[in-house]
Amino acid sequence: MRKLGGLFVLLAILAGAVYVLGPQPGSHEKVSIVIHRGGTSRSIADSLSRHDIISLRPVFLALLKWSGTSRRIHAGRYTFSKREGAIAAVFELATVRPKEIAVTIPEGLTVEQTAARIAPALSFDTTEFIDLCRDSAFTAAVAPSGAASLEGFLFPDTYAFTDGTTPAEAIRRMAGQFRQKWAMIDTGLLSPRSLSEVQIVTLASIVEKEAAVASERPRIAGVFYNRIRIGMSLGADPTVRYVFKKFSGPLLASELNTESPYNTRRHAGLPPGPICSPGLASLQAALSPLQTNELYFVAKWDGSGEHEFSTTNEEHNRKKMVIRYHNVRRLRQKGLQVQ
Repeated sequence: MRKLGGLFVLLAILAGAVYVLGPQPGSHEKVSIVIHRGGTSRSIADSLSRHDIISLRPVFLALLKWSGTSRRIHAGRYTFSKREGAIAAVFELATVRPKEIAVTIPEGLTVEQTAARIAPALSFDTTEFIDLCRDSAFTAAVAPSGAASLEGFLFPDTYAFTDGTTPAEAIRRMAGQFRQKWAMIDTGLLSPRSLSEVQIVTLASIVEKEAAVASERPRIAGVFYNRIRIGMSLGADPTVRYVFKKFSGPLLASELNTESPYNTRRHAGLPPGPICSPGLASLQAALSPLQTNELYFVAKWDGSGEHEFSTTNEEHNRKKMVIRYHNVRRLRQKGLQVQ
């Protein structure tokens, strides 16, 4: 009789445990919850409790620790059923890997262009992303010393983000990738050229926008270094385009004459900061420019993206005239009127 009584007690305990830990009546409604990178077990328990997925936080936390799941939880979006209980919730966290979303950020994008590409994929607001990139406190925590914003420091690459990634997490990931790539480059030329890291990235961003042909990057960087050395303006139209966010079409005379410190036609030296995020090749070119006496370059007429380089203004003007002749001839062959 005593054994029978003990069995009833054990069954009652098991039934109570199943009731407390297992699914409750009506547990069919689905709930989506985002677990952020670095989230603690307690914050996860709070979120599950708040959304009526578990009923007893201490029991869930004990199961999480006992099963070792607390050390294996991946950041991302999870789907639970309301009132599914602690056992099912822990099993979900232990076995489900959140979906990853691949986002490719090409070289040469501004912060705004990066936000426009990444925000729809990760379902967050572009405004928060852009504001964080310009927030001085946030920038100071993730960017090189002296950077006024994260312009230029969101490294272009293909990223696998988990569903539910926040703007701050995405930015930290991209800025961290920049630090990793920067560490791979020989930065021994920084001191001899008396340029800071931010200035090197600024120069690399201009090279990125000017060089359509990869092999010309070091040569274009060499031209810009020569101009900086003699106090000559860089004359790089992409810096003007950055001011007006005008990335195609001809620039107006009024735009080319803007007083903005980013206008490298009017102001000698480098602009205040990067104008886009340069890729690894442009960063390497800015640190290892071609040794040359050239001071000028102009795009060829044949549409190849290559440039003609010159050491003197006279030579440069002659080449511009030849290029204009070929451009006019080509347009007239298409039946277009050219003045």
